[in-house]
Amino acid sequence: MEQILGHPLVLSPNIESYRDWLAYYVNGRRVEGHESVLGRALQGEIVTGQEILYHRGDGVNAWICVSGAPIRDASGKVVGGVDLITDIDEEKRACEALRINQERLNLAQKAARLGSFEWIIQTDEVICSEGSEAIYGLPPGGFSGGYEAWLKCVHPEDRPHAEQVVRRALVDGEYDTEWRVVWPDGSIHWIQARGKVFFDHAGQPLRMIGVGIDITERKRAEEELCASKRRFELALEAAELGSWHVDYRSNEMTFSAACKANFGRAPDDHFTFEDLIETIHPDDRERVHEAVQQALRNREGYQIEHRVIWPDGSPHWVVVRGRGTYGADGQPL
Repeated sequence: MEQILGHPLVLSPNIESYRDWLAYYVNGRRVEGHESVLGRALQGEIVTGQEILYHRGDGVNAWICVSGAPIRDASGKVVGGVDLITDIDEEKRACEALRINQERLNLAQKAARLGSFEWIIQTDEVICSEGSEAIYGLPPGGFSGGYEAWLKCVHPEDRPHAEQVVRRALVDGEYDTEWRVVWPDGSIHWIQARGKVFFDHAGQPLRMIGVGIDITERKRAEEELCASKRRFELALEAAELGSWHVDYRSNEMTFSAACKANFGRAPDDHFTFEDLIETIHPDDRERVHEAVQQALRNREGYQIEHRVIWPDGSPHWVVVRGRGTYGADGQPL
C-alpha cells in the first residue's frame, strides 16, 4: 500500500484530515475528505471502482482505483471502513497514449483522404476508422453493419467487380484495385483499395484488414486529360494536321495517324526516327537539320517547310513546327 501511495500510512484524527492527501477525480475536481472512498464507506456506502488521480508522497501523480466498504458490528452499526486500492497508473497512461495516437492517426487519414478498416469474417463485423467513413461520405460512426452494408456503398456497376476481388482475396490473401462509391448525397467518388487476409492454421480466412484512399481528383484529371487529348486529335484530323514526339534519350519517335499520312504511311505502319530522316528530300535534309539544332541550342520553337518523298516516289511539301523540352541538366528530352 505504501508503495502505491508513495508515503507511509499514518493514522488521521478525523476523515477531513484526509483532505491533505491530495487526490482528484477523473474530471479534475479535488476529492474532499468526506467524499473519499473511505469517508463514504464510513457513512455506510459501498463504493466500487472509483478512479482517482493521486498525488503521491514522492511528488509523482499516479492513477489508482479504489473500492471501499463499511465495517459493521453485530448490531449493524458502522464501526469502521476498509479500502482496496489498485495501482492502475500504467494502464491509464497506456490508454491515454493510445487515445492520442488514435486521434493523430484519424487526423492524418483525413488529411490524406485515406481510411483503414478491419473485417472480422467469422462474425461479419466491419470496423472502420473515421477516415474510412469519410471517403465513403459518412460521418464519424456513420457506418454500421457488415459485408452487405459495405457492398451497398459501392457503385452498382462496380459491385460485381468488387465482389469478385473480395472472393479472390479470400483465397489468394491480398487485393489491390479501384472502384467507385456512391455517397449519401448521390455524388460518385473513386477509391483505390488495398487489403490483406489472415488465415487460421487450417487455411480458413479469419479477418481482412485494408486501406482505401480517395482518388477522385486523380480520376477526374485523367478523364479530363483523355478528353483533352481526344479533342486535340479531332482538331488535328479536321485540319489534316499530324503530331509527333521524339525522345532524344532513347532516339525513339511516336507519330499520330494523321502525321504518318502526311509522310505517305498507313496508321499501322512502323515508322522510326531513321525513317523520318530518309523521308526528307535529300536536298532539304541539311537545312532541316540545321533549323532543328538551332532551335534546340536557343531553346526556341521552329517552323520550316520542306519536301518529303512518299514510298511511291512522289514528292510532297509539308510545314513542320516543333519545340523542345529540357531536363534539369539543360539537355533536350
